[in-house]
Amino acid sequence: MEKKINILLVDDEKPFVETRMKRLKKREIDVIPAYDGLEALDCLEKNSDIEVVILDIKMPDKDGLQVY
Repeated sequence: MEKKINILLVDDEKPFVETRMKRLKKREIDVIPAYDGLEALDCLEKNSDIEVVILDIKMPDKDGLQVY
């Protein structure tokens, strides 16, 4: 049995996140959404099983470079 990939998808544009989540879930990839840098850091702290982060660079407040 294949192991599922766990992805954190971070972008301040909700429609973008929702569209990508639908596409990834069709491929049986677990996606956790976050809509800003602070939420992304909170998700990473609470979910040790996240393996991949797709991170937008330009976001208000804490941008992708500050999260990295």
